[in-house]
Amino acid sequence: MDTLNIALWLAEHLDTVIGFIVLLVACLILPKSVRWYVFTAGAALLLVNVWQMARAREKLKTLDAERSALQQQLSSLKDASEQLKQRNRELEKKSAELEQQRQTLLQRQQELANSDAQLQQQQDDIHQQVNEHTAQREALQSENQRVLDALAKLQQLEAMSQT
Repeated sequence: MDTLNIALWLAEHLDTVIGFIVLLVACLILPKSVRWYVFTAGAALLLVNVWQMARAREKLKTLDAERSALQQQLSSLKDASEQLKQRNRELEKKSAELEQQRQTLLQRQQELANSDAQLQQQQDDIHQQVNEHTAQREALQSENQRVLDALAKLQQLEAMSQT
């Protein structure tokens, strides 16, 4: 396990190790008077590079944790979205059923309106027939009254003629 960790550390810091080896080789080639200056500056740059990489790894871990949380959130949002889509499909189905019922009721209302118009026409026809019968009855009563009056006069004349 230790060798695996060492191998992983070397793989992550290979550029820094190579940079340190190049720095050592350069310091060996350079004259003694500038060797320590170059080594100090190079080591400082390598340390800054190592520090920057460590900070980047920390940020990467933080961002990975955020990404994980966001992926979970996305997953829950997808589930909620799917539930909302299902609810929408149910509501659309219910809406279609209600529209069909509405159309049926409108058709029934139209039929009743037509039936109402027919009933109103029949009522008007019957009312007209009643008026005609009433007029005929009154005409017959008036005719009957004239006949009764004439009969009464005839009876009166007959009674006078017998006396």
